[in-house]
Amino acid sequence: MEIEKDMATIKKNFLVKELMNQATFDELYKPCDEQRTNILKELSKLGKTISNPSEIIAKTVQFCTKLNTAWASSDIAFKDGL
Repeated sequence: MEIEKDMATIKKNFLVKELMNQATFDELYKPCDEQRTNILKELSKLGKTISNPSEIIAKTVQFCTKLNTAWASSDIAFKDGL
């Protein structure tokens, strides 16, 4: 997640590079942590997850490229399913 990258950058700047003091770190990090918590909470409400999203996307794109042929050669039941 993008927010986790932001959090890692803030930590790196504070802990490794010492580019900010504790107050600045807390001011920047706390909202990111809260946002991450909210994102994870909302995602958990979805329940189901996709085990291989890349494969699903690839198959969907492949199917969409053949959609006009599938539509033209399919029966009404298949078309209703679309």
